Amino acid sequence: VEFPPVFPFVVEIAYRLTGEIAHNFYYFQAVLFSLFQAANIALFSRIAIILTPDLAEKRVWLYATLLLGLFYGWTYFDPAAVFLLLLGLFWAISDKKIQSAAAFALGALVKWFPLLALSVLLRMSSKKWWHFFLVSTAMIVLVWGTLMLISPDFTAASLKSQFAKGSWETVWALIDGNLLTGNFGPKSERYDPAAASNPLGNPAVVPPAITLIPFAVLGLWVFLKSRLETPRSQVAFVAFTLCLFFLWSPGWSPQWVLYLLPFILLLLKNRMAILFSAVFLLVNLLEWPLLLSRGLFWGLYITVPIRTFLLILLAWEFWTMIPRGKTQFILTESS
Repeated sequence: VEFPPVFPFVVEIAYRLTGEIAHNFYYFQAVLFSLFQAANIALFSRIAIILTPDLAEKRVWLYATLLLGLFYGWTYFDPAAVFLLLLGLFWAISDKKIQSAAAFALGALVKWFPLLALSVLLRMSSKKWWHFFLVSTAMIVLVWGTLMLISPDFTAASLKSQFAKGSWETVWALIDGNLLTGNFGPKSERYDPAAASNPLGNPAVVPPAITLIPFAVLGLWVFLKSRLETPRSQVAFVAFTLCLFFLWSPGWSPQWVLYLLPFILLLLKNRMAILFSAVFLLVNLLEWPLLLSRGLFWGLYITVPIRTFLLILLAWEFWTMIPRGKTQFILTESS
């Protein structure tokens, strides 16, 4: 399985508990995703009260309404990763940094994205940054290391599969000529660990390792210049980090909008938050399921540039919310 281990094991257990009956299993997943969606709304509310207490209620209603109407939250397991991302963020701005590091690490065991938010703890914490890095690393190494000992071939295949995936639904994919989705090969290939290294689509014209360099330099510069002394700046820093990663990423899946939606509604002004949310959601829904599910892959030449432009605008908006000071290394006391 190409995903980190938590969700595959959860659904395996759920499938057996539901008697291996398909419709029972689907209902179980619907209930599970609903609980995560409800928890996400609750966490969003707690964070919104801290950031903008006078606007919190309106933002919470808007977020809840969008989640109820957005089918991505009911058909993908990303709400579980979003929950751990928001939980870690709430604990970070509540000065519960060890718990925050643990939440981000557990989130990375569901889907890798929450681990990006660990950067906010490393920047906030001055000389104690290594405590949180150690907690997160220990949790991830323990789980993946145990699986590697039990089943080295399939565990290694799970990790390798992402690197063989190629590009999809991004500007990099358009450059590579990969007009496809992020789906992996047929189920039959998943019983052969060697199949995890089979390339999907055309090879990269510009390898991700090369494109990573300018994004990493920009990210490091922002990291060193940022002064994260308020909850708002800390949340904005995580939002900027996610945008920067998605701009670099060789691939994009439309349900990933679930990771950005809370930050758009938490940080942007009312009209701008509504506008960005509406346009961002419409572009992704146009891509999937409206166009790609019908085989209209030419639509990527429309949706991908628009989404990339929106990501750039969002990154800029979030960057302007982060106070900047003299460059400092994380081993020194912050001013």
